Amino acid sequence: MAADLSATTMLHIIDNLLPASALQDLRDLCDIHGRLKEEHDGDAQFSWRPETGSPRSIHAAAQQAVVDHYLDEALLPLATPFAPQRAGVEWWCNTNNDLD
Repeated sequence: MAADLSATTMLHIIDNLLPASALQDLRDLCDIHGRLKEEHDGDAQFSWRPETGSPRSIHAAAQQAVVDHYLDEALLPLATPFAPQRAGVEWWCNTNNDLD
């Protein structure tokens, strides 16, 4: 007998999650992240935003604000039903390839 996974498996596709202006802000952030990556070792690149308390990141406050806006306005409202008791969010920029 096969297990019925229909009640537990969900695929949710959202097109155009972010407006073009937010995409540009994130691209700019990743450009900065790439430059920081050249100046600091991998451990310094760890970026953590806890649910309470101060974020752990070498990024300037204005750059962290870009991440906060993205998380608070776009990603976390969608993710919260799946992880309501999360301790925080780890974030990074993938700058070592040509994925755009």
